[in-house]
Amino acid sequence: MLLDKYLNLLETIDYWISVSRTGPAKDFARRLNISERRLHDYLAYMRDRGLPIEYSPLKKSYFYSNPGHLHIKIKFE
Repeated sequence: MLLDKYLNLLETIDYWISVSRTGPAKDFARRLNISERRLHDYLAYMRDRGLPIEYSPLKKSYFYSNPGHLHIKIKFE
């Protein structure tokens, strides 16, 4: 299901950011099996929803500037 794939990808991105082990965008996108442009779209989406995602050129990794994780809630009525 498309929704499952999308949610799993967001959870995977969140995990690697939370442990600060993403690598540069090109490597991170390759690991996720998506384009670099698509990765930047996902990161922008996450930032727009208030996730404090930053990039450290020194560590060559994305990280959360404030500790936390992505929490996804789906409600069906």
